[in-house]
Amino acid sequence: CKDLCDLPVIVSFAFSRTPKGFATMMGNFLKDCAGQAAAQGADVIGANCGDLEPLDMQEIVAEIRSITRLPIIVQPNAGKPQLLGGVTSYNMSPELFSAGIAKCIEAGAQLVGGCCGTTFEHIQRVGKLIEEIYGS
Repeated sequence: CKDLCDLPVIVSFAFSRTPKGFATMMGNFLKDCAGQAAAQGADVIGANCGDLEPLDMQEIVAEIRSITRLPIIVQPNAGKPQLLGGVTSYNMSPELFSAGIAKCIEAGAQLVGGCCGTTFEHIQRVGKLIEEIYGS
């Protein structure tokens, strides 16, 4: 990407918790992913999606922060995916979602958003949270 344009490169991974730490579905561990992304010139590193809740994501943010001083992005799902009647659903309330995002910000995330299952209400609540933290 860096060879083709001057736009910032944002690298985001989807992790699951394993007995040996956070890893991608292909078995790549968080410290290796974040380290390689930083070494290859990423401008922002983070995580999205996966089977983790926003509170789990704060641990990922903290681990990335221990690896690099680059800005961190986090975009968790609105809870853990559940298969109900053949349909994947997410049942986390906007209030719980934004509470998890608050912990991610405390851990070092500078860019926040949502992935699967997030709605306008989830993002609106995160916006209110950011106003509470940083002012309007």
